[in-house]
Amino acid sequence: MPPRVAVMHHVNSFYPLGLYQEIDHTAELLWVVDAEGGADAKTLRLLRKLGTVVDVAGLSPDDAAARLAEHH
Repeated sequence: MPPRVAVMHHVNSFYPLGLYQEIDHTAELLWVVDAEGGADAKTLRLLRKLGTVVDVAGLSPDDAAARLAEHH
């Protein structure tokens, strides 16, 4: 099983498909997003196709870390 890598995605970030292609199945991507902070529906659909999406909108840093920990 490949390692999991959490990637914080922002609307002004790199193009996620490019990273996905560079990783080339050597890691499982967890896309960390703030769905209230500008991640549009189209981007969220794409991210879900490329890995697991973890929404941390409105969470404290400790709660966001706990949410990520659920994904090991």
